Amino acid sequence: MGDDAFVIGNGFVGKGTRLALDIPWYFSRHESNITLNEGAKKKWCFICLPTPTNENGGQEEARKVIHDYLVQMKSLNPRCIFVIRSTVIPGTARALSEEIGVRVVSCPEFLSEETWEKDSTSPRIIVMGADEQPLRIALENLWKDIPCKVKIVTDTLPAETFKYAFNSFMVTKIAWANSLF
Repeated sequence: MGDDAFVIGNGFVGKGTRLALDIPWYFSRHESNITLNEGAKKKWCFICLPTPTNENGGQEEARKVIHDYLVQMKSLNPRCIFVIRSTVIPGTARALSEEIGVRVVSCPEFLSEETWEKDSTSPRIIVMGADEQPLRIALENLWKDIPCKVKIVTDTLPAETFKYAFNSFMVTKIAWANSLF
């Protein structure tokens, strides 16, 4: 992948994405080795930003940040493929794609802060969501060299839902374990 992509965000998810796909370029508010104008020349833009939910379960603030990046990047390169790696409310990728008129896919991460390097280079599962067949094929090609037992290719909505279900299950397991303790 290397020179044909860049990452927005340089936390664990951004670093893990860069490590797994051998992407040298990243942009973040705190430090960057590429500008958005330079990044816009790339084919792939990985969105790896914090997406906290508010007390009502919404992500309005995080969605606005992602929206603003996509609008800015569209003006520089309308052919860029945006890959949302962050955990977003199901339907986000499709809604942003339709609203802005860009190609947005979902490939949520499944990593832990403690083991992010191993989880990135040898994940247990990779979920790839795209609403168009050519984008699904492009995602499969993108992740084909990453060793993984389970690779799921689907639309964006099931991919985002799967990530939410996974997170909910993990929280339930922790709560149950704490109750037993």
